[in-house]
Amino acid sequence: MLNDPRNDLFHLLGMLESLLKIQKYTRDIHSTEELLEKEDQMVFNACLTLLANIGESINTVKNDLDPLKETFIKIIREGLANKSFDEGEFEAAKNAGFYKFIDFSVI
Repeated sequence: MLNDPRNDLFHLLGMLESLLKIQKYTRDIHSTEELLEKEDQMVFNACLTLLANIGESINTVKNDLDPLKETFIKIIREGLANKSFDEGEFEAAKNAGFYKFIDFSVI
């Protein structure tokens, strides 16, 4: 019963709640420096904890996560197309070796 996809609902709701909290906490923050300095790093630490919660929960979700993957790919494609993402950074990422599980040919 623990590996049953029907148990995914609360994990998915928890991840969504964490994401929405991160959005709320960082709404008025516009740089990494601001995030690190805001309230003596309290916002940064809260966001880091929420991201860790998402990471833990995603390991328990049994549903197919391909729609999420496709959404990430779409966001990256659009960001590159409209120049909101730096193409040089994208090229550096492709060659860095850190992202060895990403198939950059589909982006």
